[in-house]
Amino acid sequence: MLSKASVITLPLTLILLDRWILKRRTLLDKLPYLAISAAAGLAGLAGQLDTGMLRGAEVGAGERLALSLYSTAWYALKTVWPSGLSPYHAVPRGFGLGFPQAWGAGLACAAAAAAAWAARRRAPAVPAALLQYALALAPMAGLVRFGHHLVAERYSYLPGMALAALAGAALLSARRAARRRPPRRPSPSFCCSAARR
Repeated sequence: MLSKASVITLPLTLILLDRWILKRRTLLDKLPYLAISAAAGLAGLAGQLDTGMLRGAEVGAGERLALSLYSTAWYALKTVWPSGLSPYHAVPRGFGLGFPQAWGAGLACAAAAAAAWAARRRAPAVPAALLQYALALAPMAGLVRFGHHLVAERYSYLPGMALAALAGAALLSARRAARRRPPRRPSPSFCCSAARR
């Protein structure tokens, strides 16, 4: 936590794993981690306020919501398809809920949430991974503004682990399904042509 502030979301990830994947109902063992995360989060917030890096009063709620929707979709896209990367992405003038990119990102997030909810019984790892992605990204998603950038690729490292784990689970599931399939029997025509040779 001292090296990466975004780790404050780790207790929420542990709770998510316990309740959704491992089906454990206890939360008591996570309370110390939640307390440490809350203290670190408050200390970080105080430090950002003290240095003037926390932007809030000059940024409206509409811009913060638009930035959250845009960054949530943008980080997921850049994790899957890392093109057009840059050390700095400036906030476009007048960026807010009126921007088409914010609406498109909001629709993409809503579609992903709906698909994850629909798959919750058949594939519980899908909603769990997407929820963990959103939780890990939440401190940097834009509801609370730090700095003067639109997005920053470095913020996708920790949340991207959920997407990587989901991709790995999908490959493992496909491999297991392929092993369960009965072997294909050669067709009679193939057998006849092989016998002729």
